[in-house]
Amino acid sequence: MFWLPTSAADRESLLPGWPVRRLWALGLALSVVVAATDAALGHRAVLIGLLITGPCCVLLTGRWVPTALTGLWVISLAILPGLPDGIWGTGTQVAFVGAVTAVAAACAVAAALIQARERGCAGR
Repeated sequence: MFWLPTSAADRESLLPGWPVRRLWALGLALSVVVAATDAALGHRAVLIGLLITGPCCVLLTGRWVPTALTGLWVISLAILPGLPDGIWGTGTQVAFVGAVTAVAAACAVAAALIQARERGCAGR
């Protein structure tokens, strides 16, 4: 991923055997699959809440930047399916987008705390 220096993107994540780059790509891909499936199903199913899989997956990198960027990505994806779901501008859409935003923010904060703890332990 071009937002991380190569050395940072190739580091091990919190999941053994999975580099940061692979988990970040997986989180973004899962988000796109959920949004596309939600749009394809239309008003028959509202899958906006499942977009949290993206930042939750990227949280396992233990890096706040990719987690926060994925969070911003899923927030924007959470807004778009409101049209095919038939909930555009309703309280339901606001609730779903709010929930996705809250989880994305919590994941970014958790990743920042994990990363700070790793740096603190490395200095000892």
